[in-house]
Amino acid sequence: MKNAKKIAMWAGLGLCALASAGCEEQVRSSPQGLNGPVALAVVDGQVCLPSVDGEDFSIASRPLPRCEDMANPRGFGLVVNEISGKLGVVALASDPPRLVNLDTRVPGVTQIEVGTRPVDVTVSGQGTAALVANQGDRSLTGVDLWTLRPLSEPIALPGTPLALESFEDAGAPTVAALLAQPNLLWVAPGLSCERPADAVDRRDHEPVDCTRASGEAVEVALPGQPADLNIDQEAGMAAVVYRDRADLSLIALTDEALGDQSCLEGDAAPCEVARIDWGGEEGSIWGANQVAFDPTGAFIYVLESAERQVLVIDRPNRTLIDARQASEPATVGATEIGGIALVRQPLAMVPVLERRVLNEGPTALVAHRYGLQVASDNGSLYRVDVLDVECAFEAPQGLLSDAEFRGDPELRDAHPEARCLELPALPLASAEEAADLSDSALLARRVITAETHTLAITPIFALRDANSAQGRLVGRASCEQPEALREAMSQAAAGSQITLGCGSPLIDQPVALEVPDDLRNYIDAPRADLLELARAQLSVEEGQVNAEIQRQVFDVRLRNERWTLTYEGALPAVGSAERGLIARETPGHFLSGGIDYCGAGVEVGDRLRILSSPGDGAGCAGFAGDEGFLTYEITAVGATSLTIAPLAGADTAQSLPTRECFDQGLRYEVRPDAQWIAVGEQSGFASVWERDGESCVRKDEADLGRLQGRVASGQVWEGPYLTLRIREGEVGAREGLSYTFRVDRAFSVAGLSLGTALPAELVLIDDVGVGSQLALVDTGTSTVYVVPLDRVGVGSAGTFVR
Repeated sequence: MKNAKKIAMWAGLGLCALASAGCEEQVRSSPQGLNGPVALAVVDGQVCLPSVDGEDFSIASRPLPRCEDMANPRGFGLVVNEISGKLGVVALASDPPRLVNLDTRVPGVTQIEVGTRPVDVTVSGQGTAALVANQGDRSLTGVDLWTLRPLSEPIALPGTPLALESFEDAGAPTVAALLAQPNLLWVAPGLSCERPADAVDRRDHEPVDCTRASGEAVEVALPGQPADLNIDQEAGMAAVVYRDRADLSLIALTDEALGDQSCLEGDAAPCEVARIDWGGEEGSIWGANQVAFDPTGAFIYVLESAERQVLVIDRPNRTLIDARQASEPATVGATEIGGIALVRQPLAMVPVLERRVLNEGPTALVAHRYGLQVASDNGSLYRVDVLDVECAFEAPQGLLSDAEFRGDPELRDAHPEARCLELPALPLASAEEAADLSDSALLARRVITAETHTLAITPIFALRDANSAQGRLVGRASCEQPEALREAMSQAAAGSQITLGCGSPLIDQPVALEVPDDLRNYIDAPRADLLELARAQLSVEEGQVNAEIQRQVFDVRLRNERWTLTYEGALPAVGSAERGLIARETPGHFLSGGIDYCGAGVEVGDRLRILSSPGDGAGCAGFAGDEGFLTYEITAVGATSLTIAPLAGADTAQSLPTRECFDQGLRYEVRPDAQWIAVGEQSGFASVWERDGESCVRKDEADLGRLQGRVASGQVWEGPYLTLRIREGEVGAREGLSYTFRVDRAFSVAGLSLGTALPAELVLIDDVGVGSQLALVDTGTSTVYVVPLDRVGVGSAGTFVR
């Protein structure tokens, strides 16, 4: 909600190890003070926290010091407790971080009394005041941060507050509240406070030196039930998402932000300037949970818990980036969601930019990794990668430090490295162009050379893998050979030493693309190529910038499952029960009994085989025969019906089945003709068809690869994460020839399990005196987990504030 204004990063791309050497120190634990925490704001302006007593966790009774007067200025955190109606103060720079006791005269851990059911907090007036949103009485409570005391008079709101943010408009503190009943964005003057004299006892002080900026409140009507608000303070733009619609509203908060843009309604800021559909072509019946600006200005992230995904919006172009097309290789056909698939039910997220210096010479080389930290309902905190960028540029004056790059936007914008943050639109290629994954094609579209810098871009759009191992095909493939095929093989191999087993070169074989055609035995040949992540990387040698492609198995896309390829195999979604019906009036018309033939992948030219026996009526004896006798060609396919015809010249029934001879539900199956079908234990069979009324139409993504259920001998098959070809043998294949092999995934989510129960918010804490931190506010366990940003993933590196 609150942390898009500054860039936060990890100084290294790897996770640090926790040192175990040294003596053990007994750390005193503070008593439980948090009660239903839901939000956290960071105070990093004019007011700093003094040292905290190690025994009772208290601070001095005088007003808090000015940061400019401290040798080591330290900010602090404000935690909203929804259940107790209090605002807690967290000493984030303490080791370990802890909840501050504001008044030792009162038993327990004293906190700041605010309104009824507080849900959010924001810092205003250059860090001198705070405002707390109270749902119970639809109000804002002002807090003087110099004395950590609430103002006596609340600020009334015209609706129920959901989220709260602050920003500056022409240097004046301003607050924006997201409201329900009615659905509004309420923009009003913010609050500032002056420091009282040192002699004042802050514990009993009634704040009298706090004032609101001049101006009137403005209400911006919203088109739906709002869910979350995020503000880019530098740009003066707000993003709002909704519970009941798949839209994102961009709102210009100031005249400067509005510029030459047009308001959708009205003619002055604050007003809505764009409405972005993040549901995509498929649409969505669900709304969003959270929205966040990427701190570099490249993306806007939308968290949708219902579909367990985070969607990525191209902020400059204000369009949804379809992660299925933007990631390379594309996942069109392998997934139906347009965002990045997440773990369990995601409840909170925060954008993260990692920065690593690869070369510090006159020609500098840095890596930027765009992504997010996400917290889920199972207590997991994990990393999501969106885009990896390597950038080479001339830096004759040297590089900025991490702190300078992160915390000083003006200095960063004036440095040559700022050009590295200017990204091209995604996807990098059209669907047709993206099908070419050769090194030359990848380098041509991923390496961008400008006058001042060179970029190497790797779109990822996936969970980060913490496992250094790679997925693989396990063991040998097993096979089943029908009797007719074994006889043909024996005849062809008579008098030779040719093997007749699963690896026989006489029969058609599924193999990886580079397997040669002249092997004498294919039993140990790899049966498929697994999907690879191809990284575009740069290197600098003697001032020369070079680019290359490095490949590895893309484990996050794999599944632990068995795959079976069967020649003329029965389609798995057809004929599992006695449901087929022969139409009475129209000869050759076959009714599905409720099966969706489009989704099942039935096509014209397939064979329908009736497995039920005919009745005993007159004329029914002509339908009696051996297995396979009642096999017909499918000549037309509808969503729930087929048209069949006898197979000309075949040793099968030449009369169409009648309702008189088949008057009950039929068992039947559908098999392709002269094609293989591929079925995964979890992935199933991929149909290129979808239902449109009573017709079957080809899916849009069917021409983009990775949505294939069938393949002919001699052709290449692309599955959701594996590719193979059917090598043709002299004998070929017969109906029922099948191969089964297993894929083992070596993926582990980069993150850790914290045991949290109901994450409410993730907050990036830039630098309050001890380096960057990540905080997870968890309502379920009434804790705030605080961890150094460069040690996320190290199980014992963080601290639970209670």
